[in-house]
Amino acid sequence: MRKFVTNAFIALGAVALMASCAKSTDLFDQNAIDAQKKAEMMQEIEQTKINYEANFIKKYGAIDPNQSWDFATPLHLGTRSGGEGDVTDITTDETITTVTVAGLDFDIKNGEITKNKSLYDGIDAKLPEKIATSGEPIKLLAPETSFYIYPVSTRGEWIYDLKIRIGENNDPITLFSKNWTGWDKHYVNGMVSDNKTINMGGIKIKAKPGTPIDIFIDNVDYKGARRASVGSFNGQAIYVEVPEGTTIDTGFELKKDAKIKYIGIEDNDGSVEASDNDFNDIVLAVVGDPDIPGKTVITHDYYDVPTYKAKRYMVEDLGGDDDFDFNDIVVDVHQNITTHHKLTFVDGVQVKDEIIGTDYSDQTAEIRAMGGTLDFDLTIGKTTWSKSKAGFNVSTMYNTQEGYEYSKVLATFTIEENSWDFDNNNISVTIKKTGAFSGNITYQIPFPKEGSVPMIVAVNADSDWTWMTERIGVPKSWIKK
Repeated sequence: MRKFVTNAFIALGAVALMASCAKSTDLFDQNAIDAQKKAEMMQEIEQTKINYEANFIKKYGAIDPNQSWDFATPLHLGTRSGGEGDVTDITTDETITTVTVAGLDFDIKNGEITKNKSLYDGIDAKLPEKIATSGEPIKLLAPETSFYIYPVSTRGEWIYDLKIRIGENNDPITLFSKNWTGWDKHYVNGMVSDNKTINMGGIKIKAKPGTPIDIFIDNVDYKGARRASVGSFNGQAIYVEVPEGTTIDTGFELKKDAKIKYIGIEDNDGSVEASDNDFNDIVLAVVGDPDIPGKTVITHDYYDVPTYKAKRYMVEDLGGDDDFDFNDIVVDVHQNITTHHKLTFVDGVQVKDEIIGTDYSDQTAEIRAMGGTLDFDLTIGKTTWSKSKAGFNVSTMYNTQEGYEYSKVLATFTIEENSWDFDNNNISVTIKKTGAFSGNITYQIPFPKEGSVPMIVAVNADSDWTWMTERIGVPKSWIKK
């Protein structure tokens, strides 16, 4: 009996030992430990996000519920480097956001010009009387900024209406009607002659970049004889450089880098009698705020308008709760667009300017800076780009230190199927975070909704919207109310 009891206790002890070992294995199960640590890190990330939002509002103030974090301009005139070819229509109707008359007076006392004499003197220097000046048949294209057109002087016996057309579907605007004559001197805006005040209205224009602009004379008459309408549409208006050192007094403040040019118009197209082609019959000053209209050359009634759309996305990766330098990822996305136009004329007057085709380039992304030390996947449209998979050291900060190179491009990739949506900002970032566990955890940063605290902002590429150096918060002026 004693032997049986002993053996029984031995058996029970073995079972107890096995049970103890099983419980010990559960306590040190790596999957359970990883799950616990990952849950703890997710809680930390959520708390960091809460702190980030609170610190952002503390630094920059309460956010307007309608605040958008997309500050980019829809369209830019010109062509940005990179890309091949692709397309969408650029309509020209409803493109004028402001058109206001803004006259520029010239003070004439005792036959002397006392205001804007510098601007006036440049006309004789650049467009001397009876000296032929060659020019290209140009079409003016609206820049991204507003600009002004000021008639400066006229010469000649002919009377006419000076008109400007902004976009295809808008009626021409009459700047002034010339009812004074005389070929022997320039009539200057604001002067009095034969008891008539020479009053030539100016205009301020703000239109969609790339909008076609025509300036021309219409209802042309010489001693009762009708003459052809002429202007930028048929090579009778040319751009002319203003002499270096020329100044202009507008009566209001212009930007320091404001550009100025002349437009010279030849009123005689040579169809009735020989023209002197001196292009000084009407001279206008084009003053930018700061940019002036670009030009494209018309060839056999056809011309092209190059434009591009581009955005710079600047990202915070939630590596800290009080870091607002928006340099953890900086990426520029752009696409070139070329619209092909055809002009139609009736009796020498332009009656139609139509878009007959559009070409689009590939959408291209350029990584400019990576100030974070976390790995990430950047998704734009249907394309995803990874810091680590592209061969970059995850823990290294690129191009964000003091003295960083603004024009540097760290990496370039093409967006599949041109799937970037400029208007809806279909961009997101997936952050990968590691810890004392196997694998990693991820969280996604989408483009922010209006009124929310941002971790991504969109601004103009190739602009003054530069990213900050490390730990330097973006200016409060960026956080628009």
